[in-house]
Amino acid sequence: MYGEAARFSCAILAGGEGKRLRSEKALLPLGGDYLLEVLLRGLRGLFDEYLLVVRSEYSPLRAFASEGLRMVTDLLPDRGPLGGIHSALHHAAHPWCFVVGCDMPFPSRPLIARMKEMVGPRPAVVPRRGEY
Repeated sequence: MYGEAARFSCAILAGGEGKRLRSEKALLPLGGDYLLEVLLRGLRGLFDEYLLVVRSEYSPLRAFASEGLRMVTDLLPDRGPLGGIHSALHHAAHPWCFVVGCDMPFPSRPLIARMKEMVGPRPAVVPRRGEY
């Protein structure tokens, strides 16, 4: 089952320590909302499940956990984004999981649609732009 027929989870990585900011990135204000709220609006309707991956169950982001956004904690603490991806893949209900950082509030819906179409024999789909 590939392409548009495949079922997708979406994992938002929000478990950074925020050392430089001294606060949660996801709670930074942007246009009267939190960064996380702006991102969620941009992702709405694209996936079958939404996960919020956080450092610990005591995260201030707990308030965002709801029926439509399931909060999960890092299985391997202090492992950075790769640890968050590991946790996302472990907790995802569907075989395909789109992963995005909470500090990327403007997702490209056409790019996401194209990535979803490309799943299948590939173990992962990662966008590139030139050398990046």
